[in-house]
Amino acid sequence: MRYSMLCGGKLLSLLVLTCRFAGAVPLGLFVSSSSFGNGTTAYGRMATSALQLICAHFNASTSPNKVHSLAIDHLTDPSGAYLSDAVEALAPYFECFDAVYVGTADNHFASDLYCKALLNASFTHEYVKRSLAAAERFTLEHPAASMPNLRWYLNYEAAGNYFGTGCSHFTAAQEAPPPSPIVAASAFTAAYVDMFAALTNGLRALRDVSIMWSPTFNWQASFVPDRAALLGNLSAFFARLPLLTEVANQDAVGKYSLFNIRTRAFTYNMTCADTAFYQALLREAVRDAAADVRVSVNMELFSRRNTVPQSTITGDPFEHAARKCCYSQHNLTVGPSWQITDWYRANFIEWDPMP
Repeated sequence: MRYSMLCGGKLLSLLVLTCRFAGAVPLGLFVSSSSFGNGTTAYGRMATSALQLICAHFNASTSPNKVHSLAIDHLTDPSGAYLSDAVEALAPYFECFDAVYVGTADNHFASDLYCKALLNASFTHEYVKRSLAAAERFTLEHPAASMPNLRWYLNYEAAGNYFGTGCSHFTAAQEAPPPSPIVAASAFTAAYVDMFAALTNGLRALRDVSIMWSPTFNWQASFVPDRAALLGNLSAFFARLPLLTEVANQDAVGKYSLFNIRTRAFTYNMTCADTAFYQALLREAVRDAAADVRVSVNMELFSRRNTVPQSTITGDPFEHAARKCCYSQHNLTVGPSWQITDWYRANFIEWDPMP
């Protein structure tokens, strides 16, 4: 396999040779509750194998390979139905982790979820209402005495660059900012603050524990037109949300990678250097806001493949190791990462990008 991802001006293939324990980086893992089902789906069976392995061998406090946290993406499906089968099947593994981050209601039925939907007050109000109802049920079924490691997860993500530019619609393309945003950056920021203020207050009232959010930044650092504007709105965001205590930034390396099935080569549009840029920006925003927020990396462990339709696969394990090494060199902490079956396939199954 060949790959062309750069890190700090060095080829990552060289970093694999210079980073002695590149793979030995503690991290957390997300699990997709809707894919898990009751544990009998193909995804559920593999995720269960991963959970059993973690509980047996990768939860020791001294392990350099420790999986320290589990993050459950949703408690409901898009219709609002509580995913009781998934929660019940996952519950026996909760005690294996230092922290279990619990998301709330799925909201992916909305169009233009990360731009115009934010200004629909009825939509965001109903989302918060459904989220708190699901969270209340979870806390009743899992009281503090039996689950002291519960943490909350704000699963309404964000196209983070729009805090600096505003948006005309959500796009995952690597492109310049929209020339005439329908939603200005100030309104975009205010919409997230209003929604998350209601949600974090409600979650803390149910269980007074840490709250994590995992946004993503979709542009290479060189495409950011106005760092000061992005920094200023992110600082305002953190200053107005004192109950938000953790940010695990999606590094976007997976979603902007591509495995070419003809050449059997990977290309990467987002790099460790881009992640380092955004991590530094987030930390600066937190400092400017005088906020008590821990910043980590949500390391994407998947890649895309140029099939028709496009498919998602587990990413290259050698690239994973090199990326961890690069993050270590930049003093970045790896937090809950997407996701558990990709971790399992990359480490414990003969890896093949052409299954």
